[in-house]
Amino acid sequence: MQPHYTFNTVLPAMVFGPDFGPERSATTAAWLNELFAGNREGVASAFLVHGTPFVDVRDIAGLHVAALLDTRTEGQRLWGMPQKVGVNDILATWRTAFSDKTIIEDYTSAKQPRFLADESESDRLIKGWQSGWTDWKKTVVDNVKTV
Repeated sequence: MQPHYTFNTVLPAMVFGPDFGPERSATTAAWLNELFAGNREGVASAFLVHGTPFVDVRDIAGLHVAALLDTRTEGQRLWGMPQKVGVNDILATWRTAFSDKTIIEDYTSAKQPRFLADESESDRLIKGWQSGWTDWKKTVVDNVKTV
């Protein structure tokens, strides 16, 4: 017997963006804060140097809501990994946004790998329910503003 409902699965990549409360979180966003504070050997470097995609926390929340409300979306795997930039791109963005702060030197790393997940349904939902994915530069800057 088939259930009278369907469900979607939202699969976020590494989640970055601003904290929603006054306490610092123990999430992947905290890893980025560690890197911003100058820790070259932290957990973030282990993932970002080799190229891990990420998503803004505000976008992944929006994707969850859209997956619940959009009647055309049934039984989908919704990938939340729109941002595919390397750690050196993030460091360069911080150097521009926080010119008065010393940011660690670039890493020597390989080019960002390709990811083969079908993100078309996630893209459709985000563009239909909000103005699109948050710009990755805004995400990494907002993530560390309170550090």
